[in-house]
Amino acid sequence: MRREDAEALRPGRNPFPWQGKTFMHETSGHGHGVNRLLGERVTWFKFETSIGPSHAGDFDAVHLDYGHDHNPPLVRKVKDEVREVAPGLWLGLAYMTMRDGDHLACFFGVARNEGGGAG
Repeated sequence: MRREDAEALRPGRNPFPWQGKTFMHETSGHGHGVNRLLGERVTWFKFETSIGPSHAGDFDAVHLDYGHDHNPPLVRKVKDEVREVAPGLWLGLAYMTMRDGDHLACFFGVARNEGGGAG
């Protein structure tokens, strides 16, 4: 393991060394992206994006679908949605797809950074 990676994982640091998400626009309402980890040196868990009705209310959200063969089986069951709650600040909800439907697993925040990515 490289020293930088070990430092990111040492006790007292973020237990999940997630640095943010990078989004790439393809067409109106669709795109793709990746999660950035370990100081942005590693990209994991690719996703496709689309705009559609939110699970959380009567409004649209950006949906992140991880259900692709290149992701691990557990990650393929994750469906995130994000919506802007203030300029440049997005609230994310992560759902796990189970036999009886989608279940809210956690909340997360994403803020636009100067480089155009989100963290």
